[in-house]
Amino acid sequence: MNCAQCFHSDYAHDGRGHSLTRRGECRIPGCPCRSFEEMIQTIDEELA
Repeated sequence: MNCAQCFHSDYAHDGRGHSLTRRGECRIPGCPCRSFEEMIQTIDEELA
């Protein structure tokens, strides 16, 4: 799954674990993204 902010893979974000929402900043050099945002939440908010 990719981040809704920077579009990098969830594996590029710190804090690998069982929850996608607990991931930290992106580890790709030069990427300003500070927290992983799950795209599913964004879609759910648009449908509400």
